[in-house]
Amino acid sequence: MRVNKIIPKSEIRNPKSVHASLKEARDALEALQAVALPIAFTPEINAAAKLRCVRGRPPHDVKDLEIYESILAFARLNQSPNVAMVFLERDATHFDVPEVKSELAAVSVEIYFKAGEAVKRVRELLGK
Repeated sequence: MRVNKIIPKSEIRNPKSVHASLKEARDALEALQAVALPIAFTPEINAAAKLRCVRGRPPHDVKDLEIYESILAFARLNQSPNVAMVFLERDATHFDVPEVKSELAAVSVEIYFKAGEAVKRVRELLGK
C-alpha cells in the first residue's frame, strides 16, 4: 500500500480523486496504527541514553541514543515468545554496528535499514 503518491494537477480539481487519495491515506494510517505502538520517552530512558553516551557506546548521536534506549526499554517490557518486534531505522551509519544489532537481537528486535525489507517482514509476520 503506497500513501506518498503525488496527485497530478489535473486531478486536484476533481474532488472525487482527492477524496479517494485522502481515503487511501486514512486507510493506510489505520492499518499502521493497528500493528504499531507508540514508545514513551521517560526520565529513566533519558538517563540511560546519557549514561550510554558517557560510556561511549553506540549509537553515538544524541538523538539516536534516545531513540535506541526507548526501543530497548520497550522491548524489555514487552518481550514474549509470541511477540515479534520490527524496527525500521534509515540511519545505518549509527545503527548498523555489531553491538547494536546484538543488543537488539537479545531482546527479540529485528532491525531493518530499508523500508521495503521491513514492510516485507511485517507482511510475513501478519501472514500476508
